[in-house]
Amino acid sequence: MSKIYQEIDVYQAANRRLDVVFREFDKVCVAFSGGKDSGVLLNLCIDYMKRHGIQRKIGVLIVDLEGQYGLTIEFIQNMLEDNREYIEPFWVCLPLNLRNSVSVYQPFWCCWEPG
Repeated sequence: MSKIYQEIDVYQAANRRLDVVFREFDKVCVAFSGGKDSGVLLNLCIDYMKRHGIQRKIGVLIVDLEGQYGLTIEFIQNMLEDNREYIEPFWVCLPLNLRNSVSVYQPFWCCWEPG
């Protein structure tokens, strides 16, 4: 198998994709977990909006899993505060069944369970 090299780097390719997204869709929403991948995507979108003078806000969906690290929550809050002119946050807390990797007896746990 031979490698196929592109004429552009990943940053340029990402911005080409953002061109399509912001041109073709009236509403844009980014799912933001507070991790590195979604953090990069959100920052790419905000930088793109600044460079192109886009005035409309993008939606930012944060699904709170109740058991996140304190620094992750702090990072999410800082991103929301620092970029409030560009984003409309949707922070949701729902009872969701999640995998439990610390027990073989209870393979799932439910965040935000009423009980």
